[in-house]
Amino acid sequence: MIQKAVIFIFIFLAAIIQFSLFPALFPLGICPDLLLMSVIFWALRNGFEKTAARAVLAGFLADLFHFQPVGTDILLFSLAAFGASSLAKRFLVSHRAWGFFFTSGVVAAGTIAYAVSSNFVGNVFHFGGEYGQAINSGYIPDWSIALKVIFNLAVFALVSRPLEKIEKTFELYGQRMPGFRK
Repeated sequence: MIQKAVIFIFIFLAAIIQFSLFPALFPLGICPDLLLMSVIFWALRNGFEKTAARAVLAGFLADLFHFQPVGTDILLFSLAAFGASSLAKRFLVSHRAWGFFFTSGVVAAGTIAYAVSSNFVGNVFHFGGEYGQAINSGYIPDWSIALKVIFNLAVFALVSRPLEKIEKTFELYGQRMPGFRK
């Protein structure tokens, strides 16, 4: 129960930081996705089964702070968690140097996929007048997405260490002593 409360508090504070503090710190309008990086970290570490509830909570809070229809970021975060978990199960290597490059690649791919799909879904569901008008205005990536990837890699590096410490603490907390019966 304590673990769920701490994770909820972390996700809530990450949402507040991402949507309140980061727009003031990054005036170009390219803010790092703290919630997405947390979801990708949990998916790489724990797998999709244990990360799904966290991805739904992070997506729900992102939808509330974005003032979007609820479900948009829930779907995108769940897909990002599923993709990262699938790639981790298939390709993650144990060597630290290659694991770092793989993780960086997953973060970059997740950032690009989230940016493109989020923009596409936003264009489709923000009906300006006619339904077909939103589909014709496609998304062409520019250099801002490369800057967003760099920001997200930096945020992932900053967030992964504290999240790893929290996860290890709760793993030790959740273990039973030998000979102890419940």
